[in-house]
Parts: sequence; structure tokens; C-alpha cells
Amino acid sequence: MTLKDKISPEEVAARRRRIKTLRLFIQILILLIINAQIFGAADTGFPAPVLYPAGAPYTVMVGAYYAFEKTMTSGALPFLALGVIFLITVVSGRAFCGWACPFGLAQDVVGYAPTKKKRPDRIINKDLQFFAQLFLFISIIIGLYVGWKTYKGTDADVREGLGVFSDAPFAVYSPAATLFATIPYMIGWYPDYDDPIAFTDFGILFWLRLLFLIAILYTVAYVPRAFCRWFCPLGLIMGECGKYSLIGLSRNPARCDKCGDCEKVCPMGVRILDYPYERISDPYCILCMDCVAACPKDALEITFNIPKKSSEKK
Repeated sequence: MTLKDKISPEEVAARRRRIKTLRLFIQILILLIINAQIFGAADTGFPAPVLYPAGAPYTVMVGAYYAFEKTMTSGALPFLALGVIFLITVVSGRAFCGWACPFGLAQDVVGYAPTKKKRPDRIINKDLQFFAQLFLFISIIIGLYVGWKTYKGTDADVREGLGVFSDAPFAVYSPAATLFATIPYMIGWYPDYDDPIAFTDFGILFWLRLLFLIAILYTVAYVPRAFCRWFCPLGLIMGECGKYSLIGLSRNPARCDKCGDCEKVCPMGVRILDYPYERISDPYCILCMDCVAACPKDALEITFNIPKKSSEKK
């Protein structure tokens, strides 16, 4: 293909539909696998590198970040959870965010809302990631403190003082936990009430969590994958490790004419054209392949390579 060759807009649109359909199929399939108790499977408790609560009704796995928090507060080092996160990420980057995470699926569904999408610039993207950094910092501080007290056998007062935040702090206000665990249980409990359920029966914490979930989903309707960009501590960890993953995105300099179509469709706001041709090592890239499908020159592709320092964006 030469610079003069160009795929028709109709074919580009068809390729994008195929990629979106394939990704949606895999996301739903992974969601069913995670909730395999519906089909009679046993709970394994194995940490998966996605954001998913342990308290979901039919789950056979646990989100790796929940396992990371829970293990720390139990007085042990989270080797298994971190091992799963790092192993998956150094191979495939944040691909699990784009193709497997149930809350990523929820955001993609909300993203179909007919709203005018916003494209925050690089500075805003980076600055708002402060929230994910804050959530990660809180998790580590509380996890280490409660874990040390648990190890010493003096955690009773600490756990009483922190309450629900003493086991897995982020899980308390995680919108994924609210959507996939808290709300299903609230609905499931409804028939057990002798009288019609009252709003006050749920408690203030439930309404605060629900409000946070609604705020996140409302933001996602205007900024695709806003939670993945700015709030997810698991995504933050995977993004930093993913810059050095074996599987990544690259551009062909002989084909790319820097039209910018790839950046327009990126749900994470990656500025693809700012990176060297041989590798786009951006911590926001979830390898969703929207950009690959949208490129009219077939200049983008998923490659398997060992990243070099020279290919990192400065």
C-alpha cells in the first residue's frame, strides 16, 4: 500500500464494527466465565487482572486489586495478586482493561449514549489521574497499617475504628463493586422483607456509593472510559507496567500520513502521533484496536517486540 492508496470510509466503518463486535463478544464471554457459578462451577478465589468484587453473587474469581488489598490487611504480602498483575501486564499491557474487564464493558455500553464526546488534552488526562494515585496510596497505607497490626495480633481497635474500610478500602467505594455486588444483593434481598422496602433501610453508605457510581457513568457518557483514565488504581499499576510490555502498538512510517483518524477514535485519549513510529508506549493504551481499524492506510498494527528505551516518549 502506498501513500496514495486509501481504504474507503465504508470499509473503515465496517472494520470498526467488526472489531467492536468481537470485543463485545469477548467481554461478555469473560463476564460469564467470571460468574461461572451460574453454570454450577465452584468458586476458585483466583485473582483475575480485572476490576471485579469478590462479593459478586456468582463469581468464581476475585479481582486482583481486591485480592491485593485483602491480602495486605490480612497481614500477608500480596505476592499472588501482584504476580498475576505484573505477569499479565508485561506480556499484554492493559489489554485486559480493553477486552476483559467487566467494568470496562459497562463503560463501553454507556459510551454508546448519543452525547457529544469530549477529548481532554494530555495535561488534563495526566492531572486527573491524581485520583487513581490517591486511591492507590490510601489502599497501600491502610493495607500496610492494618496488616502490620493483624500480624502483631493487635488489630481489633484499628478494625473497629476503620470499620468497613479495614479489609479492602477501595472496594468500599469502587463503582464496580457497587454495580456488580451491592446492587444485585440489594435486589436479591428485596423479597425477604415482610414490608415494602424503605429507602432508609439501605443506609447512607449505600447511597453515597450509588451516587459515586452514577457520577462515574454520567462522566463516561461524555468522556469514554473516564474511570479507566482517571480513577482506577489497578489501571494505574497496569498502565505503568504496560509501557514495557512485549505486545504493543506500532506505526508504519511508510504508510502513516498523520491524518489523525486514529486519535479521534481512541477511547482513552492516547496521542498516538506524538510517539515514535516503532512503539506507542502510552500507559493509557488498552489495545482495544479501535485505532487499527480506523486507520485508512493500515499504518497501525499490534506487534510483539521487546521495547527499547529509544522508543519511549520523552
